[in-house]
Amino acid sequence: MDPRIIVIARTLNEAHNITDFCTNYSFADKILITDGGSTDGTVTLARRFDKVEVKDVSHLQVPLDGAPGGFVTPEAEQTNILIDWAMEERADWIIRDDIDCWPNSHLRRRARQLFATVKLPSIFVYRLYLWGDDQWFPEMSRPGQSLWAWKPAEIDI
Repeated sequence: MDPRIIVIARTLNEAHNITDFCTNYSFADKILITDGGSTDGTVTLARRFDKVEVKDVSHLQVPLDGAPGGFVTPEAEQTNILIDWAMEERADWIIRDDIDCWPNSHLRRRARQLFATVKLPSIFVYRLYLWGDDQWFPEMSRPGQSLWAWKPAEIDI
């Protein structure tokens, strides 16, 4: 049986990334997104994809001096909402990613096969974190650093 793959992500003014994110995760059965109050068209762009559902969580905003817009939407609270939502959607696998990240072409082509055959309860990925044209963050790019996907029936996150 083909596993049910649900991708979860948080957004806030990610119009410049949302189309690439949704396109590159088209192998998933569903993409669930919480939006913290975008004003740049992120939600409209996301909803153009059949597999995408968006939940407004702007009610979670808390003031923060120096933050864009003067507020933040707590990451942990959004992540918990997303995990619970993915569980309600009967996910066999949950992929958690950031809107400005997506799998390379090799992984995208083989993702369904990977999730159908892997026996482990979780998958960690090697990430290369880049900034601009000439900077990268080696401390964030270590192998085994980033949990990418897990089986919620086997791991309680």
